[in-house]
Amino acid sequence: MAKSKKLILDNQLLENEFFEDVHLIGIVCPEAPHYLAWQIGDSSPYPFIRQMESDIFVDDIFYPVYFFLDQKQMLEHYLIANRTSTHFMLPELKNIDFIWMSKGVQFPDIEKQGILYLLRHLPTVTAFFELPNHQIKQRQHLII
Repeated sequence: MAKSKKLILDNQLLENEFFEDVHLIGIVCPEAPHYLAWQIGDSSPYPFIRQMESDIFVDDIFYPVYFFLDQKQMLEHYLIANRTSTHFMLPELKNIDFIWMSKGVQFPDIEKQGILYLLRHLPTVTAFFELPNHQIKQRQHLII
């Protein structure tokens, strides 16, 4: 009788591969997710739309995800809420209300500077900063 071999999925390897080409910006903004998504789309070439099937569920609490595909740059942009009225998706980032996640093989510096310029000029955004994804403890919640 042949012994069966168990295959083990290396979640850490998959997580590292996902985040190889991810760039994160933390956003501090007291507004509701739909309002920030609308405000960004109204004043920029990033018309975010809600993708309910991509909403992130952590402990039966959902965090809305808005999406925009930049076909010219081959970049996926996600605007992810990090908070509800009572919980945070990433507890170690309690000072951040939203995460702008850009995913693509190449993320041109001019694209990043354009996003930072946009955020600097939105009246409801009080602060923003780049996040080193390797330092986020529960970054697996961001895998979409």
